[in-house]
Amino acid sequence: MKKSLMYLMSAILVAVFCFGVSSCSKDSDDSGDKSDLIGTWDFESYRYYDEENDSWTDPEPESGYWVITPNTITEYDVENGINGISADYTYDGQKIVIGGWITWKVVTLTNSKLVLQGESFAGYSEEVTLKKR
Repeated sequence: MKKSLMYLMSAILVAVFCFGVSSCSKDSDDSGDKSDLIGTWDFESYRYYDEENDSWTDPEPESGYWVITPNTITEYDVENGINGISADYTYDGQKIVIGGWITWKVVTLTNSKLVLQGESFAGYSEEVTLKKR
């Protein structure tokens, strides 16, 4: 089920990037430090919330990485057919919005770890963990 969710997310990300959807401009009152995001982040794990068992699944290894600049996030994941697809993003200290409509809540952001939670397009709550190179 994990691969199908990731494939669906990847397909939607590709559609967003292909149609040139861009995010809104950065608000001047952002409370977070966007510079903490800048760099290359390797995906480490993925898990989703199992409503039937009322718990998170065990983390599973994840492939690919993001390159985050002050203005764009570029995703690379050969396994899922994503190779260098970029989109604008905003960060307000609590969430990252990619392409104006894909929203990730920032659970953890340190100089080496980024944990994001969001709702997949299949309605599942999901979490990804990334490690900075």
